[in-house]
Amino acid sequence: MKGRGGFPWILMDGYRSVLWKGKLFQLKDDFARLTGLIELLAKSGTEHLPIPEKQLDLFLKKIVPGLKRIGEVRLSKPLLERMMKTPLVAKLYLDRVRNRLLAGLEFHYEHVVIQPLESRENITGPYVVRNIKREDEILGLMETSGFTKTEGGYFMQNEELEYDFLVHILPKLQKLAQIYATTAVRNRIVREVHPKIRVKMHQERTHWLEFKFEMDGISDKDIRGILAALELKQKYYRLPNGSLLSLEAKEMEVIRKLLAAEPAQDDGYQLTLEKPILESLKFLDFIQDSPVFSPEESFLAFLDQLLHPESLEFEVPKSLESILRDYQKAGFKWMKALAQYGFGGVLADDMGLGKTLQSITFIVSELANIRSRKCPVLIVCPSSLTYNWLNELITFAPEIQAIVMDGNQIERKELRKNLQDIDVLITSYPILCRDFTWFEKQVFHTVFF
Repeated sequence: MKGRGGFPWILMDGYRSVLWKGKLFQLKDDFARLTGLIELLAKSGTEHLPIPEKQLDLFLKKIVPGLKRIGEVRLSKPLLERMMKTPLVAKLYLDRVRNRLLAGLEFHYEHVVIQPLESRENITGPYVVRNIKREDEILGLMETSGFTKTEGGYFMQNEELEYDFLVHILPKLQKLAQIYATTAVRNRIVREVHPKIRVKMHQERTHWLEFKFEMDGISDKDIRGILAALELKQKYYRLPNGSLLSLEAKEMEVIRKLLAAEPAQDDGYQLTLEKPILESLKFLDFIQDSPVFSPEESFLAFLDQLLHPESLEFEVPKSLESILRDYQKAGFKWMKALAQYGFGGVLADDMGLGKTLQSITFIVSELANIRSRKCPVLIVCPSSLTYNWLNELITFAPEIQAIVMDGNQIERKELRKNLQDIDVLITSYPILCRDFTWFEKQVFHTVFF
């Protein structure tokens, strides 16, 4: 053996360091192993170290792989011919027997098969240049998987560890080794179940949505169990046939978020959830974008009404039809659509574009309902605009009975005694604050702020 270029440094073995060009360098473990070799070369007085023929096989088997880890090793042609230099083909065999996951691992170098669980020192036969780095990477993944080692391979008898191995670690091993799995192993993890949530308007409850859970090939009983497992943030659900259904897919995460807003009942989860439309709006993006949701025609029609109010069939009051411009009619229809589903909204037209007139048009359209329910409309605005609202109502809808709630405490108390036939009650923010106790006890048809 020959070391090229000599060793132009001072070795400080006791400190695992070398002094080179006036600087001290700490040696890593691999480089520290060179100290013995350096000492032997120093004693020989040359850059050559003879290796006896009877020790050559041992040198090729144990020393050369170690030297390759820390530097370039060049072998003469006769030595290369003496060694087998073939690529590593790792093979992992998986089977399930009596609720145990069994694994067998082999490292193939052409015709040489190495059982990695045997000590490397005990391996006999032809000498090969082994890919120690890849072998260690594979063995490291097997080590972290939770397998128990035996003389013949590995075994595992823990459902959670088995799930983690098959779902998270096995894909990493597939990049490093050839995987041979039996049908029992391949069927252990179920991934091809695509949940669906059908969304539709409730037939009997006008302002409610209905969410129905469906999974092809999964019984209603197991769907309930899956929903409960999702709420508990479990990673999988065991099906009756022993297969493990993964709950970590993006589709399942969408369901998990929906369930988080709907706590389970005492008798567990039902296949159908009913939620008020107003509470369901936060899921609107999910419903429109996620393939998990399957909106039915009634829900799509509801969305279309919200997004395209100009197409709605709400009749504009005849007394105002000739006064309203097209964009004001669209705003009126939009308010009617919101009211139909119990929603609030913000009419954000610029100043001077007739928001007050649009609101008055809405009130006129609801006047019969307001009077039959005996629930007036409440308008709250700055003090400077209360009588402006009253004048607008008188101008465009004289049929509406409106009153401004203002004055001192005695005057306001007197006004509150005569509200039986009032359609619209107008007040200011300061008065609302002063009489809040009274206002919070009242029932209003609509509130404009």
